[in-house]
Amino acid sequence: MKFKLETSGYLYKDTDREKLSKLGFEFEPHKFMEYQWKKKENINLEIEINSLDQLVEFMGKWGSLILSPDTIEIYDDYKE
Repeated sequence: MKFKLETSGYLYKDTDREKLSKLGFEFEPHKFMEYQWKKKENINLEIEINSLDQLVEFMGKWGSLILSPDTIEIYDDYKE
C-alpha cells in the first residue's frame, strides 16, 4: 500500500537533513538559531508499506509516526 510521506518539522540540523535526504526530502539553506536547513515544500514523496512488520521496522528506524488513511508522518517536531 502506498502512503504519502511527510515530516512534522520544517527546520533541521545537518545530521537530520542528511538522514531525511535518504528518504527523498529536499532542503534549502536556512539560518534560524541552531537550524541550518529548511525542508522544501511541495515535495510529494511516497512510501510503500505492505505489512505491519514493515511499518514496525520503519518506525524503529525513524521513531514516532502519525498515521492517517493515506499518509505516514514522521513525528520529529512539535505539532498542535
